[in-house]
Amino acid sequence: MPVSKTRSILIQTCAAFTLAVAGCSTSAPVADTSAPNNAAIYAPKTVQQDFKKGQVLSFVVIDAKKGDAATAARNKYYETAFSLSTQFGLNRRMGFNVLAVPVGEFKPQFAVLYSWPSAAKERQFSAHPDWPAIKATRPNIWNELRVYNDVLKQDVTLTFDASKTYTLAAAWINPEHPNDYEKYLSGIQDAVTKSGGRFIYKMYNPTFEAHAAPQGAPDQVLLVEWDTPDGLDKFRKTAGFKANAKYLGSGTTLFELSVLSPVVG
Repeated sequence: MPVSKTRSILIQTCAAFTLAVAGCSTSAPVADTSAPNNAAIYAPKTVQQDFKKGQVLSFVVIDAKKGDAATAARNKYYETAFSLSTQFGLNRRMGFNVLAVPVGEFKPQFAVLYSWPSAAKERQFSAHPDWPAIKATRPNIWNELRVYNDVLKQDVTLTFDASKTYTLAAAWINPEHPNDYEKYLSGIQDAVTKSGGRFIYKMYNPTFEAHAAPQGAPDQVLLVEWDTPDGLDKFRKTAGFKANAKYLGSGTTLFELSVLSPVVG
């Protein structure tokens, strides 16, 4: 897509994405308090995930194919891929339902957070002779499967709350204005905080896998936590967003945003 067209889409969708989010409910199910033995009462509403320096944090974002053939292929993939990958320490940390995709043409339904013990272990897995044939079945299962990997330079703790909303943003930096996206993020920080949001994790230059994406790896992937489902709408109405939205348009050639709800309990 030409840069000018992408920028135009960005400016339009920046104003529109909060409308889509406003209709998304991310509240945890209300427990039946009349039934004291109901397991839902005791189900955890928050999950803490601890990651150590040197581990690989991996976000996998999925647009699944429908139909019996895809389902059968997916079940076989899970059986073989995870049987192999867990031998090298792959650990599933958290699943997310995708509530909306306000910005971008990629329309996933689900996202998963994984970790590897180290980059060396992930490379050993990728070099296993059985893996290429397993990986080659992905296009039969998913319209698209995107993997963003980041080697941690320090310990990281992420806490996910079922009552909160999360957004996952992927940004491809415009080389003609390479500093504008960071200018945008710096400029909106106070507005995000006042709207009940917080930046909880940034990937810089993640390694990237996909079988259908026309573009290369994003330059940054950002995870934001919002206290309420209308946090994005509050943010959009702030002076901080309005003053800095131009840098989102000028600073990126492509920008994608998904709204997530963690599967907790």
